[in-house]
Amino acid sequence: MPDEQYEAAERRVRQKAGLAVHTLAFLTVNAILFSQSGFEPAAGHFWGWGIGLLAHTGFVSASGTRLQQHMIERELQRVQRSKSV
Repeated sequence: MPDEQYEAAERRVRQKAGLAVHTLAFLTVNAILFSQSGFEPAAGHFWGWGIGLLAHTGFVSASGTRLQQHMIERELQRVQRSKSV
């Protein structure tokens, strides 16, 4: 397997693992907050973090799209410029 394909697969696995950790933290913290509130719903923290979790999910599912490829190319250019300075 070419290095490029391996690196892309490795990056995708890291993204999925990051999303899994984010989801686990979301569920754990919200379960603790829910139990500490006497099982009364407190929508503020749930929706605030939930929006972040949705954004993270959207980014991971958009992985491999043109937008992400463009972002990778820009980052590679930035790294190359910083090495030449």
